Amino acid sequence: MQSIPQPAGSDTSDNDAPASKEMPTPSKPLIKKYGIGAKLLAQMGYVEGEGLGLNKSGITVPIEASKRPQSLGLGTPGMMTTRDDYSSSDEDEPDLSSTAVRFEVGKDVTDIKTEEETLQALKDLGLNALAAKVGDSLTRENIPHFQKQESKTLIGDLIDVTKQLQESSATLASLKNRIEDCVAEEVQVSRIKYLVNEPAPLIEKITLAMALEDLELRDKLIAHFLSTELDFSNGPPSLDPESEVLKLLNTIVDLVSYETDSSNSRLSRTQTIIYRYVFSRLRSIWEEFEMSQDKVDLFLTFLLYYEPILEFINCSAFILKTYVLPKLHKAIKKWSVCGEYSNSPREWYFNFTAFLDRGACDALDGEIEGKFVRYLESWYHRETPTTEADLFFVKQVLGRAKFELICHDIFLPRFLDQVWERYFDPFVELEDSCSGEGIGYYKEVLRRCRPLLTEEVRATITEAEFQDINQILYQWFCFSRKNFIPEATFWFNSLINRFYVDLSNSEIANIKRTLSFLGHPSLDPIHDECFSLKDALGLDSKSANEFTFKSIPMRKVTVSFKEVVQDYCDSHGLLFRKTNGEFARLRIGLGDDIVVPVFSIQSEASSCHVAIYNDVIWLKDSNSNYTPIFIWQLEGLLA
Repeated sequence: MQSIPQPAGSDTSDNDAPASKEMPTPSKPLIKKYGIGAKLLAQMGYVEGEGLGLNKSGITVPIEASKRPQSLGLGTPGMMTTRDDYSSSDEDEPDLSSTAVRFEVGKDVTDIKTEEETLQALKDLGLNALAAKVGDSLTRENIPHFQKQESKTLIGDLIDVTKQLQESSATLASLKNRIEDCVAEEVQVSRIKYLVNEPAPLIEKITLAMALEDLELRDKLIAHFLSTELDFSNGPPSLDPESEVLKLLNTIVDLVSYETDSSNSRLSRTQTIIYRYVFSRLRSIWEEFEMSQDKVDLFLTFLLYYEPILEFINCSAFILKTYVLPKLHKAIKKWSVCGEYSNSPREWYFNFTAFLDRGACDALDGEIEGKFVRYLESWYHRETPTTEADLFFVKQVLGRAKFELICHDIFLPRFLDQVWERYFDPFVELEDSCSGEGIGYYKEVLRRCRPLLTEEVRATITEAEFQDINQILYQWFCFSRKNFIPEATFWFNSLINRFYVDLSNSEIANIKRTLSFLGHPSLDPIHDECFSLKDALGLDSKSANEFTFKSIPMRKVTVSFKEVVQDYCDSHGLLFRKTNGEFARLRIGLGDDIVVPVFSIQSEASSCHVAIYNDVIWLKDSNSNYTPIFIWQLEGLLA
């Protein structure tokens, strides 16, 4: 068994013998650091800087104690090591040299974290080079633990000092800027104090005050300047746009308004001074406002000249809502479309709506629309007046699309029922051209109602007019070809000359087409039998009015010509029936033949055979030829 090493300076053979040489004395730093341990080692013969043991070959630096992390046992990896050949057999005698446990200095997890935080703190302060050197030093294994701890403490102090230095620098820079601002403000305040006591232009004082950053001080100074410069003893402000007071107020508002919150319900001192000077002196104009022409002109003039100022003191909306809108609604309520009214809305409406907001304008537009709808619903061709200026004004207010839609849905059906169906009848003009009413009255009402009809509607109505005229001319040609061209041309020209003036493009085109037919008549019709004016205008074929037997227009009756002949024969005591198996060949046009059935018409005295084609009766003569006749001739032939 190996012997346990004895401390230097001891003798196992003679423990009682006194020491033969003088004991070394430890240095004061060593005693200060290790205390009683350093004195004990010195008594055992230890000399500072030399190794331990008899041969002085031991360690020269004391083993440093390390703090064991909380809740960790002695067997934690890294805290102690044992030899690999350690044996716990009870039969063998333990070997102290191989089984002795040696404690090593382990690293604390907290220390590792602290090192990382320390390095990161250095980097955050911009000390990247220093952080790199400290990181290399702390990772070295040969540096004692206590030196590392001291280094960490010093670095922590350095970080704290650096942070304090940076914070002090930032505070110093902020104070420096504040001092500069204070100096600048002091200079401006000094100049303003000088201007308060010395005469200077008002605009110059306000311009200097606007340079101040203190909003409260700026508002107080400008209000003080205005209260001392403006003369509150004079009468109402001048209406002259070149007046000095108005120009001065507008200039002041331009300077101050861009940094004044006009949306705030509470007025600033500056706004209050201007309010007292302007609004209170103009109150009588607002309160005495009426819808007479002179009052309207005066009110609009003040409102126009003082609009920027009134907007600045938040009075425009109040004036319009309190004094103007009620009067406008009242005036529109009294007004009637196309009626006699001394001060029609068309004379002032758009002047006021230029100042009103969208909601107020929509309310007024709605009232005008209601007035216009009631006007059309009560329209009667003999009583209702039409004023082109009023209708144009309503069209501007409602917009073209809405105006035309209302006219199409309300006015157009009434016009067709009251005027077109009753008064446009070319047959009447053909029989009696001197009748008091007819196409002439129809054309007069049509011209009067022109603002209520679009160009497309007027063109469609013109097409319907010539459909009826061309149908008469075609039937005229079919029944009486002799002298047709001169007689029909004379009648058509007289009709055009009497009723068609200031011709439109649609009328010119239809006149040319009819004249072409009159110059070269044929059995090919130039009219459309299926044409319906209401269908062409997109209106329902059923009218809203109930028709009686006496009031129903003949153009609304749709029957075949065979039924017309049947009714005529029944009313005159004639027997009308179809002849079985008999047909007639009619020559229509140049070389065109058509085969149609033959009918017999009998009276008590005689009988005849006829054919019917295209609303024409063809009578069979003794040579079995068929010639056209009028229906009224049947009674004479069968008498």
